[in-house]
Amino acid sequence: MKQYLLTKTEIFGIPVKKINYTFDVEEPKPMKTPQYIIIHNTGNPNTIQKIITNHVKKKHYTSIGYHILIGKNGQIYYSRDISKVGAHTYKYNTKAIGIALFGNFNKTQPTEKQLASLNKLLDILTKELNIKEVLGHNQAIYKLLEQTNKLDIPKLNPLDIANDIKYYTFLKEIDEKVKKVNEDEVTNIFNRLKTCPGVNMYKHLKEIEENYNQS
Repeated sequence: MKQYLLTKTEIFGIPVKKINYTFDVEEPKPMKTPQYIIIHNTGNPNTIQKIITNHVKKKHYTSIGYHILIGKNGQIYYSRDISKVGAHTYKYNTKAIGIALFGNFNKTQPTEKQLASLNKLLDILTKELNIKEVLGHNQAIYKLLEQTNKLDIPKLNPLDIANDIKYYTFLKEIDEKVKKVNEDEVTNIFNRLKTCPGVNMYKHLKEIEENYNQS
């Protein structure tokens, strides 16, 4: 049974559809000025209702954890107010806007319409909110691993490993180092280092880095 309604609204002049819940949800905490935008793919929860079930009913988030969703047809859905703390990326939720594209981009490609909508959002949000860095989910988590200073891992951009087999070999090598450190927080961070937003998204993230990230 569908547990939401859609209404038309805008984000800085961009037409979007707002997700309104038909059941009571808790108001997320306010977020201070965001520093990042973090890009995700939704993976298997591939409908709004399935994401609601996964995030709200199972994980007990206050609402969908991503601030914005982008459908295969390019439709933009506003799921959590960008002035509120998200629930999408470990250690970044109080300072990052989460945008998720519907799909599993280890298996399929993002559509041209999705990418067009994503770029439209990034054009506006980076300027209006003075965002200095746009990252894929795995890039953000890899930065956390680097910052622990507990692992002898290469200082690299995970997007450079845009091959599924090589990427899992890369994860296995880091896992061996994590086991030797044997520290809960390092293990906790590593367990979040997945391929999200998917290897088929990496070339687009490289373009996003060039266009939006301020050195």
